[in-house]
Amino acid sequence: MLATIRASMSAVLLMAPLGAAMPALASATPPVVQSPSVRIPAAAAQPRQAIAEAAARQIAWRSGIDHIEEALLWGDRWEIAGRDREGNEIALDIHAYDGRVLR
Repeated sequence: MLATIRASMSAVLLMAPLGAAMPALASATPPVVQSPSVRIPAAAAQPRQAIAEAAARQIAWRSGIDHIEEALLWGDRWEIAGRDREGNEIALDIHAYDGRVLR
């Protein structure tokens, strides 16, 4: 009888942390990062990832650059330097997060 009680108590103690975690797992709302004046969803607080250099090069080629001499990620923009088909120098800035051509 004592062995059965010990086994039951062990099972209860092992399951207790799982039961405590279940309400947190069932929550559908994302965690929130709080500051003194603003509540920001945690997903919005994550840093954005810049588009890849290959994607920036594709955008530059579609924008008229035929030969890319240099592609640099500088802050929130890709700076692309190259030449068009006639050999004229072209500088192009591309927004690093959404791919918009800035100039």
